[in-house]
Amino acid sequence: MGIPRYIALAISGGSMSMLDHLLKHFPQHYRRHSQTIDAIATHQVWHIPDFESAPLDLAGRLVQEDLLLMERSRQGYRLVAASLCFPLRWRLREKLGCPLTQIHAPVPGYSEKLAHPVDSVFNRLKSSHPVWRLNWSIVESPELFFPPENAKPGWETTINCQNAGDKLFLRMERQTLRRLATSGDILFTVRTYVHPLRVLEDNPQMAHNLMETIQQMPLEMQNYKNLLPIQEVLLGYLEYIASFKHL
Repeated sequence: MGIPRYIALAISGGSMSMLDHLLKHFPQHYRRHSQTIDAIATHQVWHIPDFESAPLDLAGRLVQEDLLLMERSRQGYRLVAASLCFPLRWRLREKLGCPLTQIHAPVPGYSEKLAHPVDSVFNRLKSSHPVWRLNWSIVESPELFFPPENAKPGWETTINCQNAGDKLFLRMERQTLRRLATSGDILFTVRTYVHPLRVLEDNPQMAHNLMETIQQMPLEMQNYKNLLPIQEVLLGYLEYIASFKHL
């Protein structure tokens, strides 16, 4: 039956051109010797031909971002391949092969309010103009790999205003969308950063903005983001930090 289409697309528009990009722009971090590429910081060496049938795997080993490949279908854009290391409360096997509307089904109001704008962005995206956005969450663990089963029952009962800065974490995702020039498919990348919530103590205005955002957030969205169990403590802690800006 031949090589799967998504693999062929990744070879022509994915990690092979990524190798050239990394070597050109980050020579302090990557070095190539004929058929191998070295990740200098981690002392890892990858034999490039070993990934001929799975170039997205090699790409995922070379960069910090999670990589997800979206292919146009009758149902809209569909997740057909991924190198995923750091999911937050979801599993790849649950989403692989699904269109955007199904992937985002747990998001409150997605099908009614967000599906059409998101589809519009995907359809208008040009290979020469990638786009990016930021997403945030408040989580109870600094672990980057955080599938649903990692959640510990009753964790919210251990959080109070005195320890919230150390026991809660601000998890940020820098997400990009890029249309691949050869295939026309879209590469969705996610770079995840995690900091103790106390990092906001150095920026009272940011704490104030986050407090207002949570206060204005619909309850169903707070529930989706797992904020309801810690809402009172979290808002109290943010209000305390925000008061610093008046000092």
